[in-house]
Amino acid sequence: MTEMTFSKWSSGGNTTLFFDARAVSPADMSKIARMALPSEQLGGEQVAFVDTDRHRLQMAGGEFCLNATRAFGALLDWKNPPSPPNSNAPRIFTVSVSGWPTKIRTHVSGQLPSWKVTAELTLPDCPMRQIEETICMVRLPGIVHILFDGDRCPFPGDGPQVIQDLRRAYALEEEACVGGIWWGLRQGRIEMLPLIHVRDAGTTILENACGSGALALSLHLARTTCENRFSLLQPGGSTLEVALSGTGPQRTAQVGGPVALVSAGSFWLSPETAR
Repeated sequence: MTEMTFSKWSSGGNTTLFFDARAVSPADMSKIARMALPSEQLGGEQVAFVDTDRHRLQMAGGEFCLNATRAFGALLDWKNPPSPPNSNAPRIFTVSVSGWPTKIRTHVSGQLPSWKVTAELTLPDCPMRQIEETICMVRLPGIVHILFDGDRCPFPGDGPQVIQDLRRAYALEEEACVGGIWWGLRQGRIEMLPLIHVRDAGTTILENACGSGALALSLHLARTTCENRFSLLQPGGSTLEVALSGTGPQRTAQVGGPVALVSAGSFWLSPETAR
């Protein structure tokens, strides 16, 4: 029986399991994710492997996950507490994340067990394709999102079949990660419903929050409304704040919201679990 240490984080409801990357071979990451994620095991929406010394994060399927990135900032703050204790000054940790081509700065405030973490990203070219009046595809590094006007294209249910249909319809079979985002305006607030499929981990999750989906939707809305700040209500009840600035190679995005440590301990991989 193999023992692995873990920590479980909630980025506004989007739960991430962190394992030590140095204790796992890359070939086993997807398998461990499939073992750990079911509700009868640790439960969660995604798995990442972290190297806290090198500030590196690798998602189990090699995808890009913005909420896991924000949780990683909180993990680094937990492992490197501010001095003096209870300091209100934001701390900055620069991290490397799978799927994203440049380093990301995480701005962290708060303390155990709750933080606010904002990820600051330099934006590469993120191609957008208006498929129909109500459907737009946004390609981010490490993940592709299909955005649906939820008022005219309501969520059809049966998530795994929906994702299969999206991958087939838009030739996305080889993409590491594909998301469907259904969004709309409700009582003056923008709400979004994210369905995310990670190919190598074999997971299809109707997530409680999605940072990359919030970024993709903000890029789409910025193009159509000329606004650059968005407050996006997530299914779990939290809000992600997105701010866009600059142009061309100097364009940046900041995506912020709550992060909480849920639990930490040991996970045992029994021979039966590992099959």
